[in-house]
Amino acid sequence: DRESLSRNQKINEYLLTRLRAKEGVDSIALNNKYSYDLLREKEKEINQLAKQGLIEKKGSSIILSIDGFMVADEIALILFLED
Repeated sequence: DRESLSRNQKINEYLLTRLRAKEGVDSIALNNKYSYDLLREKEKEINQLAKQGLIEKKGSSIILSIDGFMVADEIALILFLED
């Protein structure tokens, strides 16, 4: 039996796996799949991470910088939703 994940857990899993991908996190795909607007809900955090040079916003995607890859787990925790 596969454990049934909550919506927030599924969103967090998506963020964790997509964050390390070359294409990054596609906020439109995330919104379409889970009705969650990452760019709006985590705007302050995303802007701060971008100012620190850890992520880049490219269109609807959030992509880790080289420095961001070094702290990918910490970035994921900042973007995660609480359950």
